[in-house]
Amino acid sequence: MNGTPPVLAVHGAAKVWSDGQRHVDIEISDLVLRPGEVKVITGPSGSGKSTALDMLALALQPDRVSNMRLWQDGAETDIAALHAKGAPGADRAAWGSVFLCGSNR
Repeated sequence: MNGTPPVLAVHGAAKVWSDGQRHVDIEISDLVLRPGEVKVITGPSGSGKSTALDMLALALQPDRVSNMRLWQDGAETDIAALHAKGAPGADRAAWGSVFLCGSNR
């Protein structure tokens, strides 16, 4: 599967918040997603899982990003460059995600 071209590659994408008392830095340091692969993001409540997924789904613009590329039908899109031009959510129609909420029974 390593020879299969990726559908998404992200390196150094981060979102940063500061409210004066605390500083939150959520970073996707290195992620490559290939067709057929399943990735799992786990962590306690408030650890940034949804924020990371929002960045991957192009619903939230990262504050910093080194490299973020999306491949569709053999065409490569440099998402980092689109974000730098102020186009958050560009090509969002080519990418989707499903958020599932479990019950605490």
